[in-house]
Amino acid sequence: VFVESGRSSSSLVKFVSSTSATQIGSYQVHVTRAATQATVTGSQTLGPGGLAASEKLSIVYGENETALVNLTAGMTMDEIVGAINQQLKDHGLPVAAGNHQGALRISTTAYGSAEKLSVSSDRAATDANQLGIGTTAIESTGVDVAGTINNIVATGAGRQLTGPKGTI
Repeated sequence: VFVESGRSSSSLVKFVSSTSATQIGSYQVHVTRAATQATVTGSQTLGPGGLAASEKLSIVYGENETALVNLTAGMTMDEIVGAINQQLKDHGLPVAAGNHQGALRISTTAYGSAEKLSVSSDRAATDANQLGIGTTAIESTGVDVAGTINNIVATGAGRQLTGPKGTI
């Protein structure tokens, strides 16, 4: 019985699979571009007094999966992040909100060009003590990893590099 296996000298690289064309030996993996998530960050930081007025966010994942989040005046960033994450969970969206140095950050949980995110608000991006998202949707698309395996250009999909069929 033969077992497909591999190991990496780097904790940042993980062996996933091989094919019948894969030869026994060492392979050099060179990442030229790291994969990214689709990410939207508000342009304002929220002070200790929280939101100055209520704010409604529309978060669209992919083409049409939407979560609407109603936030109330006085909510702190931690409360806002909690409310958004609960709505995202309730809608089954693979998206998460967080506090990024006092500003709201919303990102897809997966990486790569298949990840698309759009966020808009009913408040202007310049309104004081609001989230800084704005009424015009901010759109973001993730980026696939890019690199080579044994100096052969590999195909990136999300965070996975795959060598050309029959070569590695």
